[in-house]
Amino acid sequence: MPIIYSVPMLLILLLAPVFGYGVAAGEEEIVVFVAASLTDAVKEVKERFEARSGARVSLNPGASGTLLHQIEAGALADVFISASTKEVDALELDGLALPDTRRELLTNKLVVVASAGSGLEINSARDLAGREVKRIAIGEPESVPVGRYAREALINLGLWDSLY
Repeated sequence: MPIIYSVPMLLILLLAPVFGYGVAAGEEEIVVFVAASLTDAVKEVKERFEARSGARVSLNPGASGTLLHQIEAGALADVFISASTKEVDALELDGLALPDTRRELLTNKLVVVASAGSGLEINSARDLAGREVKRIAIGEPESVPVGRYAREALINLGLWDSLY
């Protein structure tokens, strides 16, 4: 039987060794750059970790690309939780990440959502091309991972040019 963790519990289990390293090294504050989409979950982890360790965790939430640029410009981060591997790859290529510290924590999944009162029946992404669909919203493809994922999916489905 598989063990199922909530996102906050999973993050605590996976990040505790990383946070523990910083505290053991005598740091009183741990700076965490975190993708905006994970902010709520990480806030819960932060509170639990601070209560258990006595260390202070400072969160810097934002778009993964923006956080990457901040680090490239010299901002210091003890932990970077990106919504995409692209930003972490860039840090590693630039020598801005400590070797052997990368951990894959979570995965993303695209979903299609329609307002309950819209009367639309969306059973698949292809239904977005229907006449009843007046507009769609996605994250900005040039700056947020979910936008890149949505663009890639729509291109692969042959819908990008007609929808965007």
